Amino acid sequence: MGVVFRFCIQELLAHLHRDAARNILFCFTNTRGTDYRPGDTLKTLKELLGKFGDIDLDATPNNWFCFDNEAFRFLARVMNKLPYTEVEITRYATSWTQSVEETLKLFNHENLNHPHRILHTLSVNDARRTIVTLGKPMAAFITEINNNINSMNEFKKKIADKDTMTEALRKDEVFQGTTLEQIGLDHPRTVCTADGCVEYLREDITDQHDEHKTRTRTNYKQLCHRQCTLTGIDVDAIGAKGLYYCGAMRDG
Repeated sequence: MGVVFRFCIQELLAHLHRDAARNILFCFTNTRGTDYRPGDTLKTLKELLGKFGDIDLDATPNNWFCFDNEAFRFLARVMNKLPYTEVEITRYATSWTQSVEETLKLFNHENLNHPHRILHTLSVNDARRTIVTLGKPMAAFITEINNNINSMNEFKKKIADKDTMTEALRKDEVFQGTTLEQIGLDHPRTVCTADGCVEYLREDITDQHDEHKTRTRTNYKQLCHRQCTLTGIDVDAIGAKGLYYCGAMRDG
């Protein structure tokens, strides 16, 4: 089982509601060499599915189907009047019969008679999209909260010794923190990460443990498209395929 297949299975299970996942059927191709059985792939597939124990999904003879398309290739060979032997006809006829039986078994499977509610899957994806979207503002708020905490600790140190408190400091006894507010735009703007469009700024910050650190912040100094009219693209989406159709992206 390759990396791509693992990725596809994991993404499929991540985006489907558990009720829909129970309707998944597994189709194995090119299985004549394994006597129309899943072969070595089955063990790896079962181990992968075992990591999603809460979904109650397993690969069993009841939900797997084994085919081989060699009989179809042989049929194309016959239709094109290429040479063949009687032995080949017998061998490929068996393969054809087996694949037809598996196909009928697939079409008559009980899971096909119990469709899942698509609304459940849409709700899962909406929740996932919301969580991803909240990542950036949450990180900004956490940073600002830590900054406020550090500023407050510094303020406490200044007023801790009343004997040395100056009159100027007494007038400034009220701590003033900062907060963030998101202001929406009237229309979307498109930016890119080309060398001439961004700059990377280094900032010195202090975390909750009073440790001084340096972070890099991306500053989009160039608005590639000030008023983008594309639809169907989430705000703050990075690398969205739909941006290919933005005039600023296509025209460079």
